Amino acid sequence: MTSEHKIQHLEDTVRALRETLDGKQAETEQKIQEVLVKKRDENKQLQVTIETLREELEKFRIGEEERRQKALALAADEIRQLKTTVQNLRDELEKAFSLREEEVQKAVVTSRDEIAQLKETVFQLRQQLEGRT
Repeated sequence: MTSEHKIQHLEDTVRALRETLDGKQAETEQKIQEVLVKKRDENKQLQVTIETLREELEKFRIGEEERRQKALALAADEIRQLKTTVQNLRDELEKAFSLREEEVQKAVVTSRDEIAQLKETVFQLRQQLEGRT
């Protein structure tokens, strides 16, 4: 082999290696681009998922707050109703005590009047008995 022939062969080998290298670089670049596209899509999907979860969490928090407020309102209403019931029962009890006190006072007055009448009757009967003797 002549030196020109060797140089030609080396140049052909270099050209072939360069073409192979360029082909591999192109394949590698394409794979990188495919991976980037895939990762971008995954990132978009994850961002959508994150946003959806945030919205659901916020709705849950709002729902919990609404349920808490409703429970507080119901409890406050029940307390108000119970206080009203207690006050009504106190009023009824005081009225019953008052009526009972009036009845007792009337009974005491009636008893005193009866006792006074009986004493008067006893006194008059004694007077009559003493006057006959």
